[in-house]
Amino acid sequence: MNHHFTKSLSLLFLLKICLLSIAIYFVSCYGAPAYAGHTGDFPQQKTVKVAAYDADEIFVVKDEKNKKNGYAYEYIETIAKYAGWNVEYIVYPGFMASINAVKNGEADLAFDVSYTKERGQYLAFPDEPMGAENYYLYFLDNNKDIISGDLDTLQHKKIGVSKGTKQIAILQEWLNKNNIDAEIVEYANGTERRAALWAGKVDLNLIANRYNDKHFIAFGSIGSDNFYLVVNKQRTDILKELNDAHRLMMSINPYFITDISKRHFAYASIRKSLSLSELEWLDRHPIIKVGCLNDDPPFSYEDPSTKEIKGAAIDIMYHILEALNIHNVKLEFVMYNSQEELLAGIKNGEIDIISQYYFDYDQATQDGLMLTTNIYDAQIGILRKAGTSYDEAFTKLTFQKRRSRQGYAWNKYVDTTLIPCDTLLDCLEEVDRGEATGVIGLGSTLAIYAQSYPNLEYTPLMETVPPLLCYIKSQCTTYFHDRQGTWANQ
Repeated sequence: MNHHFTKSLSLLFLLKICLLSIAIYFVSCYGAPAYAGHTGDFPQQKTVKVAAYDADEIFVVKDEKNKKNGYAYEYIETIAKYAGWNVEYIVYPGFMASINAVKNGEADLAFDVSYTKERGQYLAFPDEPMGAENYYLYFLDNNKDIISGDLDTLQHKKIGVSKGTKQIAILQEWLNKNNIDAEIVEYANGTERRAALWAGKVDLNLIANRYNDKHFIAFGSIGSDNFYLVVNKQRTDILKELNDAHRLMMSINPYFITDISKRHFAYASIRKSLSLSELEWLDRHPIIKVGCLNDDPPFSYEDPSTKEIKGAAIDIMYHILEALNIHNVKLEFVMYNSQEELLAGIKNGEIDIISQYYFDYDQATQDGLMLTTNIYDAQIGILRKAGTSYDEAFTKLTFQKRRSRQGYAWNKYVDTTLIPCDTLLDCLEEVDRGEATGVIGLGSTLAIYAQSYPNLEYTPLMETVPPLLCYIKSQCTTYFHDRQGTWANQ
């Protein structure tokens, strides 16, 4: 079957990655070109000097645990393994000092440098960038004079920038294009720039989309650019090794840049304030009705002792309001017995939002819904008869009838025989009696139920599904879109 073939390919891919990684390790340790000669039985690794400085989230010289970290640190250390370098970091006071150090030969490499013709005259740029960045204006959450996305609120404001960066020219062009009269104030480094914002000397900071502080509100993006790990012009050997290492790294893991961007910058540019249209919508809707699926732990369920509606979906909704400092809106949760009833409720106006909806753009389009990005990834597993082979477990799958519109098994295994059941317990009983070969569901739930069925065996699947918030466009406009990222960052 197709899913068995796909799983085999996934396993083969993972095996290849592991073997390649081991090979690269030995090449970097023992087969790398030696710059400083040989000692002992193995070639000595080349020492490469990096001009480092504290740069928001891209490079932290020393965190609260007295360790280096950040996007650039992870990138440089990975490149070093492929290139066979021993990296030495020399700390400088800021961006300009670091690139001047490379220009003058005090250091070999500097990170986070955008290309300009002038810099190209005294710095060597590699073939590929170390990443791409969007430039954002940030203001503090206690500044009520500025509204995200409202250009008029930027008039006559002061914007702090880091001296000598390409961002200044991009900002000036953006201000001129939008007819905004604002003063640009330059600071030697990011520390001074942020201190000026906290002290009220400036109203906003211009920062790449990497700064992650709960009190910093993103106004919006003013532009974007690639940034590079640049090399001293005289070190053509290091430039070649950097280009070769980057190509090899990306051929083994094409998503490396995306992965480290998510790890370090995932929530940095999420807007945490409301626009005028969103505030007006809330004024017209003091009560937001949220539709939930009844008896669906851990997402939504009724506490039998208190009759209170609880679950992850309920907690998430309250977290969103808290993160956005919304105190004049009440949430009302309405329970439904099936996905069909939930969809009918939102279409006829009984509710404003569905608390969860599995990732399916085609189905959402048919249902007239807009999806947010995912709130969390849910681990999926299969519960099968003990001793049954993995392939046989997918022959006949049971599913809950009330999930016929959003069930994972229903959408994923279209060629498998599906047996409808009223409840999850009924699904398990079918498998236990041998009438079905397996049931697919939330891993944490199935693992618990498996303890009561000694003849059944739980196996996690090598994938996850993201339950989402969703809503009808005509009712909620853009209010809840991407808001789950806001509370996740708090």
